Amino acid sequence: MVVALAGGAGEDARVRWYLDEPPESVSDYVERAYNFCGGQCDGCKAAMAAWQIVGFTSSRGAAADQWRAAELEARRLCARADVKAAIAELVEALVGTPKMDGKNAEKILARHVRFGELKENK
Repeated sequence: MVVALAGGAGEDARVRWYLDEPPESVSDYVERAYNFCGGQCDGCKAAMAAWQIVGFTSSRGAAADQWRAAELEARRLCARADVKAAIAELVEALVGTPKMDGKNAEKILARHVRFGELKENK
């Protein structure tokens, strides 16, 4: 979920203006995912992950709460100085070269954040 929501959180951190997904939008994503009517957008992926975490026998409210928890975690990670630096350098590179493969993007990110450093510790 955090990965799916990280794009928006990264942009929020970059401009220092945080915008919550409206409750009706989260509810719509959660409902679509529950009915397997979602797509491949970040919101649909996040909603499907929320259901996988809470279980399909849980309430829609539980799935929405899970979304909000992931949204906060994505913001926390994207507000870190090292992550913000990685985002800024990657954005700068993409502006200069809109086509970039994963290997080159990973090189940029690795200058700021070590692989695996952001994973959840259980």
